[in-house]
Amino acid sequence: MKNGFTLIELIAVVLILSIILVISVPNLLSNIKDNKIKASQSIENIVVSAARNYAIDNELDYPFRVRISTLCNDGYIECPILDASGEEMYTSESVWIYADGSYVIGFD
Repeated sequence: MKNGFTLIELIAVVLILSIILVISVPNLLSNIKDNKIKASQSIENIVVSAARNYAIDNELDYPFRVRISTLCNDGYIECPILDASGEEMYTSESVWIYADGSYVIGFD
């Protein structure tokens, strides 16, 4: 009667698990990075949409600049704005929107 596993069987299992990890970990890390980028782009789109709504409500002409703190204070977006890792974003920036639809988010 045989008790337990042989050394060859254990080595084979460890080898198979190592191969699975070598294949899956880089894909997992790549997916995490891609999702953080997509989350940042979504937050950026929300901020730009809020700035456009602010401009419509306040009858601003193109090009216009809106401070993100103004969007927060006037209730167009909820603050603080947090990125995917929980860090605050856009703490003192402004949004510039131009007539061709382009925009820039940056410091004053």
